[in-house]
This record gives sequence, C-alpha cells and structure tokens, in this order.
Amino acid sequence: MAVELSEEVTLRRSEELAALQAYYDDALLPSLIPPSSSEDDRHQATIALEGPWFIQLGNRSLFGLGIPTLEIRLPSTYPFGNECPTAIIHNVMMNPQIKEELLQELKDMYDMETDVGIMWGERC
Repeated sequence: MAVELSEEVTLRRSEELAALQAYYDDALLPSLIPPSSSEDDRHQATIALEGPWFIQLGNRSLFGLGIPTLEIRLPSTYPFGNECPTAIIHNVMMNPQIKEELLQELKDMYDMETDVGIMWGERC
C-alpha cells in the first residue's frame, strides 16, 4: 500500500535517496532480494521513497548467510517527525545482545530532521 507523503517529506527523501545512490551505488537495493546481475536490470530497479531502504554492508557472504544488509523502515513523517525509523540487520551472525545494543545506538543517533541513511550505514 502506497503512503501519501507531503511535498516537504518527498523533497527531503528524494535528496537523501540521491545521496544514498551516489554514496552506495549498487549496494543500495530496492529489496532484500538482490536484483539480477544484469547491468540493465540493476539500473531499472526503483527504490521507493516510502521505503524500506536496503544497504548492503559489505560485498561478500558470511557463513553462507548472504551479504549483511541494513534495512531502514521509514515512518510516514520521516525525516520531520519524532518517530524514529526502524533499523533491521539481516544476514549477520552476531551476538544477540551486541546486535540489540547496536540497534539501540542507531535509535539514539536519530535526531528529527537529520537524514539517517548514510550515518546508520556507516555505523553498521
């Protein structure tokens, strides 16, 4: 279901998504399932402003789990509301307590009107 975004939210997310695409290139994915390896297919995949956004945190699979990936789920008012985006880390073997501490740290880093994509991706 598509979420109706305000003009201001749409503009800010468009700018952040452009920055994410420039910074992460092919590591920014439209879904957790990577697009096919075809160059044309990869560039045709659209990343929705509504999210979620997926950032691969490396370039190789660890222990056969797939490439560690950060998923960022966006509340409808992001980046202007008080509600923090939700971070989920996929395909990683990590002590559950350390993983929870990292996710809490990401939440603590959130400041209204601050773009979190690159900041959270680099922290992970």
